[in-house]
Amino acid sequence: RDVERSRGLGDVYKRQSVDYLHIDCMEPGKPYANLKILTSFSELTDITLIGNNSVRNVKDVQQMIDAGASAVSIARPLIANPSSIKRLISECKTKGILK
Repeated sequence: RDVERSRGLGDVYKRQSVDYLHIDCMEPGKPYANLKILTSFSELTDITLIGNNSVRNVKDVQQMIDAGASAVSIARPLIANPSSIKRLISECKTKGILK
């Protein structure tokens, strides 16, 4: 249903001079992101997309990128373990996800 609501919004955002969209991919009650909404937006617009939710490791980052995100935001895992960002960035660089 959320994917259907996003149809047609790409042009609306472009007309409003939106530079980027922060897409919350939360799947209520699930430990993983709903990447369908991110994929839907990436197919509808060339606006820069920032994927968010359920990002805990390199695999999650890669899945967001593969679904169409140009960037990924991370919050809760960093609150729980602030030092984990250094490890995640290092792993993403090793895997070639980050430069």
